[in-house]
Amino acid sequence: MMLPKRKWVEAEKKKYTSYKGPESDLQKQLNDMFDALNIWNLRFPDGFFRYIKMKAPMGIQRFFFGIFGGIPDSLPMIKVSDKYMLCCPVELKNAKGQLHGKQKHWEHKGIAVQISKSPEQNIDIVERFQADAKIVQGLFQAQDMYEHGKN
Repeated sequence: MMLPKRKWVEAEKKKYTSYKGPESDLQKQLNDMFDALNIWNLRFPDGFFRYIKMKAPMGIQRFFFGIFGGIPDSLPMIKVSDKYMLCCPVELKNAKGQLHGKQKHWEHKGIAVQISKSPEQNIDIVERFQADAKIVQGLFQAQDMYEHGKN
């Protein structure tokens, strides 16, 4: 059975103010929200990618960007069971920002990535992610209760 391909998803179609500031400000706001809510976040700083591109030998660059090229800006994760964590990849763009080649490959891998272009979208994405995590946690808890009741 083949699953349908997912598309890059923008936060719900609401009227958001267009954010004209740099993407780094959006990233700082998102990181502050994750810290305040105790959400674990995997992120490679942009400066690290620049350093690899400028200083590393070509073979290392090919290896590194072959694996990590196009990775979303933030990969927040919430623990939903003893074994699993739920991840919500978030790509931040300024008002005129667009996805580039490697970022578009995540769509073909079936991974829905949230695109945020404003502080309001950041808040909506985090709130929806927390709500979805609670639903998934409930499903795991129901499964545990079913399995323990069966024995």
